[in-house]
Amino acid sequence: MTDLDDGLPDLVPDSIVARAMDGRVRHWNGGAERLYGWPAHAVLGRDIDELVRSRHPFGLAAIMEALKTDGRWEGEIFRTAADGRELCVSVRAMLRRGADGSPPEIIEWSRDTARASKSEIDGHRYENIFHAMAVSFWELDFSRVRKAIGELVASGVTDVAGYLRTDTDFIDAAIELVSVVDVNDMTAELFAAPRDIILSQHMGWAWPPDSRHVFAESLIAAARQEDSYSTETVVTTYDGRRMDVLFTVCWPTGHKAKGTVLVGVIDISERKRATAELRRSEERYRRLFEAMAVGYLEADMDRVDDLLDDLRAAGVEDLVAYIDAHPEFVRRAIDAIVLVDANEMAIDLFEAGSRDNVLGAPGRFIPPEGEWAFREAFVSRYHKRKLGPLDLQFRTSEGKLIDVRFTTWTTPDRPRGENVLISLLDIGEHKRAYRELEVSEHRYRDLFNHMPIALLQLDMRPLFSRLAALRADGIADLAAHVRDNPDFVQEALHLPRIEDANAEALRLFEAGNVDDIRGPITWGWKESPETIGRSLQARLAGRPSYSEETRVNTLAGNVTDVLYAMSFPAALMDRGINVVGFVDISERKRADRALGQSERRYRDLFNHMPIALWQCDTSGLTDMLAQLKAAGVTDLGSHFDAHPGFLARCLDVVTVQEVNDATVRLCGGTDPAEFAGTTAARYWHRNPGPFRRSMEARWAGKSGHGEETRMLALDGREIDVAFSISYPPALQERGITVFATVDIHDRKRAEERLRRAQADVSHAARVSTLGELTASIAHEVNQPLAAISALGQASLRWLARAEPDLQEVAALAGQMVADARRASDIIARIRGMALKRDPELAPLLINEVVEEALLIVRHESQSKAIDISVRLGSDLPLIHGDKIQLQQVVINLAVNAIQAMASNTARPRRLTVSTGLSEDGSVTATVSDTGPGIAATDIDDLFTGFFTTKKEGMGMGLSICRSIVQSHDGTISARNGPDGACFVVRLPPALRQ
Repeated sequence: MTDLDDGLPDLVPDSIVARAMDGRVRHWNGGAERLYGWPAHAVLGRDIDELVRSRHPFGLAAIMEALKTDGRWEGEIFRTAADGRELCVSVRAMLRRGADGSPPEIIEWSRDTARASKSEIDGHRYENIFHAMAVSFWELDFSRVRKAIGELVASGVTDVAGYLRTDTDFIDAAIELVSVVDVNDMTAELFAAPRDIILSQHMGWAWPPDSRHVFAESLIAAARQEDSYSTETVVTTYDGRRMDVLFTVCWPTGHKAKGTVLVGVIDISERKRATAELRRSEERYRRLFEAMAVGYLEADMDRVDDLLDDLRAAGVEDLVAYIDAHPEFVRRAIDAIVLVDANEMAIDLFEAGSRDNVLGAPGRFIPPEGEWAFREAFVSRYHKRKLGPLDLQFRTSEGKLIDVRFTTWTTPDRPRGENVLISLLDIGEHKRAYRELEVSEHRYRDLFNHMPIALLQLDMRPLFSRLAALRADGIADLAAHVRDNPDFVQEALHLPRIEDANAEALRLFEAGNVDDIRGPITWGWKESPETIGRSLQARLAGRPSYSEETRVNTLAGNVTDVLYAMSFPAALMDRGINVVGFVDISERKRADRALGQSERRYRDLFNHMPIALWQCDTSGLTDMLAQLKAAGVTDLGSHFDAHPGFLARCLDVVTVQEVNDATVRLCGGTDPAEFAGTTAARYWHRNPGPFRRSMEARWAGKSGHGEETRMLALDGREIDVAFSISYPPALQERGITVFATVDIHDRKRAEERLRRAQADVSHAARVSTLGELTASIAHEVNQPLAAISALGQASLRWLARAEPDLQEVAALAGQMVADARRASDIIARIRGMALKRDPELAPLLINEVVEEALLIVRHESQSKAIDISVRLGSDLPLIHGDKIQLQQVVINLAVNAIQAMASNTARPRRLTVSTGLSEDGSVTATVSDTGPGIAATDIDDLFTGFFTTKKEGMGMGLSICRSIVQSHDGTISARNGPDGACFVVRLPPALRQ
């Protein structure tokens, strides 16, 4: 479909290439030749990406996907020229389809970025930024608006700004005069309009009436030659939605001559909604402050900050150490706190009666037992750490001690002058419930100690405090922080502390008692510290639990395999406690490793065997055979015959999972991955017989099947293989079958050459035998010829009479025809014996083979005064073979017998030929004589080539007989009978073949 062959592309200095969707080059102009170094005739029809080794950071598949989706693509690609130079080329590609609907092609324009001008590079960078930013960008043509404003000035308008602010009709018209030159993809997404729609219309649809004054102000800014103008306003999307945006217009130096401006639009709808929601939220929380069932206090901490600043100025670096040396500081700092507000719940909690009775210094509500909590608060403030909730006791105005959960709602970097919110939750009922739980805890401790799983109880509070401090420092995603900071995992290993362990844990970690392992957990995780990192990430990501198989260290320095499990129940997490479980899987791991080693040995054996091995998924085939058995099918062969399509379905459900390198070489592949997922049909659809017979063997319960056959290679070639398959139960249960194919191509060729050599020798032997039987053959032919001559003379005499007897002549003519046919048959048999040809296998009757063979030796036997006795069996099955070769065997054995009996004068000479059926079902032909028999020293060598007992013999006759019989899958044997030698030929019936 390329129409680039008119010479025009060669007028362009840049590279222009047309290529099919599969990458094959259809057109290659002069610019492409100059850029890449290959002439057109060398690249047409080749894959351009393979030729120039195209590379792109996101892969070539992403470029093709963009072309298919958008019809175009622009960017930079790395390529290699013919001389080896590495190029960075700027490419613009477009997908084009023929007018007649022909398959699409890609038109590609490219040039070397190293030769681009500065203005082109700058333009390219601007275009990349323009389209890549996550901000809506518009390039607008204001030239007609500028002309209209010029006409205003020319008409006498002096206050252009005032005119633009008041004449709404002029602004409406000016908006329609603006042309959209370009927009980026974000604009199409933000304004819900296709890019081509935006470019084809004026932008009046985007300016609602109440926002058009912003357009006027942007014109005023332009008239004042300001570089930019920015404001918040409302625009309208293409589908009519109103959207709050930050609108910015600028006039870049490079665009002023073009009369174009750049407009940026950022969606601030969410920010607007968030601001409004913040105002509403503040009011809600004020109401919540008063109505919550939690006591809230608002505290002025400025005087406390003054005390802390004084300590910093005095050089105090560790407030904990300072307080340890000056414990009175805590009470002094408590007295510096000023409570400025309290809600009703706090008033009730302190039994104060009114808000005024709560406000002021809080010292009267804090007994000495509660000072430790404020100590923690002052230390957190001093070292800028976040303080978590604390449980302590306060004293009410009536002097009663109450249990509360004390929480300060502030941040470590709280500025001075900002009050602190304190929540007080009455946990008195909780404390009472806790005492009741202590009884229950005793029961669960018994369970803990006697569990068959190793359990460790951990104090997680130090770790939780550290995590809280990180969150207070502004780290919002703690899971990501743990993942990205391996050093923190090492720090975290020192924070949790083992508090308790059950008996199984002491055994697993080789500890004598709990005191041996109480403390930090670092010693147990030297081998696999990353497990702690992953479990911590799981907890921070909100997962309810985490488990994995890992390795831990024991106190004795050993390493053991365990299943590590940890859950994060809120009830325990709130108390800073966690229980970790370990299941000893060391024995299982050892078994797994042994299994893995065994599997690797098998895989090495599989991959490096010189025999082509195939591992196939036969689970689908197993299901199909199971369905047949369930349906009552007992004879799979008969089912195949009755349902011809069933075998094809069986081929389609067997898929190749894996092959070894020998298979790749055998089938002409390049990588084992080419075979994965293919079905058996690909290799056996032309010759499915071996596949069928292997299935029948499996159906019959056999352990395997093998045969020589032909199969298809990947490239469609037929290859000779020895096919072998077995059915081990362990693999069959998993739906896996492995079979082997051995390349026998060379052996087949050798066998063919041997067969031809044997045929040549066999032919020579037949001709030699016919030479020995020349007199017999002549006699056999002369008999019908003499009869024809006598009958012809008699016919002439009858015709010479005055009244010819035509009936008698007709009878004589019929006899002449019969004798002529008899002579023809003799000559045909002789010719068949003498003709050199390839074997022709066909169904035969052994009796006919024997009878026709004996016709050739009949005269020879008569001339030697030898009686031929023929005993043919009845109802014998057909055999499958070459008639001439089998007759050659009978003739050779008969001639040998006749020659052996030539010297026998003491007893009758008799040649006996019989046929029959042996006990094993073979068809037999037996030739025996009344000659001297076979010498005991010769009987083992009779069928050996070049062994003979005749003075002028070559020793090839019986060897050739054996080769012929064996090629028919039969056997030949010799023995001494009661009267002489006996030879037996056994051939399989045709049905067995």
